[in-house]
Amino acid sequence: MVLVVAVSLAACSGSDGASAPTTTVDPLAQRAVDGCGHDISTLTSTVTAVDPETGRVVWTASVPLADVYLLRDDSGGVRVPLQRRSVDALIDVDTGQVLDYPPAGVHEVLVDVSGTATGVVGMQVIDGERRPEQVPVDGLSVELVASSGPGGREMRATRPDGTVAWTTPVPSSVASSVSTRLVVYGDVVVVATSDQPIPTCT
Repeated sequence: MVLVVAVSLAACSGSDGASAPTTTVDPLAQRAVDGCGHDISTLTSTVTAVDPETGRVVWTASVPLADVYLLRDDSGGVRVPLQRRSVDALIDVDTGQVLDYPPAGVHEVLVDVSGTATGVVGMQVIDGERRPEQVPVDGLSVELVASSGPGGREMRATRPDGTVAWTTPVPSSVASSVSTRLVVYGDVVVVATSDQPIPTCT
């Protein structure tokens, strides 16, 4: 079975020909409520960029609760879709600075739960780009795994012979955690992980 989910978030605008006063509106001021009525406005995610050669954390950025995938911005930056928001977070890939909150768009998100569509069980496809669980970078295979320490998750790189090259802890809540697939942007591997447990529907 193949699961296809289209995420559509758009900002609306209109004009009646009259000039309107210029105002600055905080794009994050509006309450964010999930499909079960839980207020998720205060929940956050940490976006982490790691050097795939050494496992060194290059930068981290805090954003409102991220969705389960990352996007590539036309500027080359990291674009993070935010859950139940009408905007994305745009992050500079070199510094980790949150540059802007541009309007969200429409994206095709596919998770191949049986391997029928892509030949790989669990493969995620975002707007036609494959996002495997293990990312090949510089001869290493990098993935997000459960931490061998107390709770949380870690990024781990293994060599072709199966030995571990490095491990790096990443922020993650222990229960009901939401994380994206790893994505390579230039010289770093990036992941977004939730900082708090995510409410579940009962």
